[in-house]
Amino acid sequence: MHGVLREIRDPDVPGQLGERLVTAQGEIAVLWDLAEGKVLQRFEGQKEAIGAVEMSPDGKRILTVAFRPDVIISRSNSVRLWDVQTGHKIAA
Repeated sequence: MHGVLREIRDPDVPGQLGERLVTAQGEIAVLWDLAEGKVLQRFEGQKEAIGAVEMSPDGKRILTVAFRPDVIISRSNSVRLWDVQTGHKIAA
């Protein structure tokens, strides 16, 4: 099983001192509340496997970057920006 993990550790964002974790498996990214052990939000719609995830400094957005190991530059929408509260895609 291959996936991506990104623990959020930004002391300037309330509730993010290692309490949240962004994971990605295939084309789906998931934001977890580690203290509660539950999913806070799912981000679905990436067209290729996600290879990297990052949260904005204010904690309101997540960036996902997809990749295909067999293609150096993909012509699909491989970078997406998501709204953490709604889980909706903001930009591709």
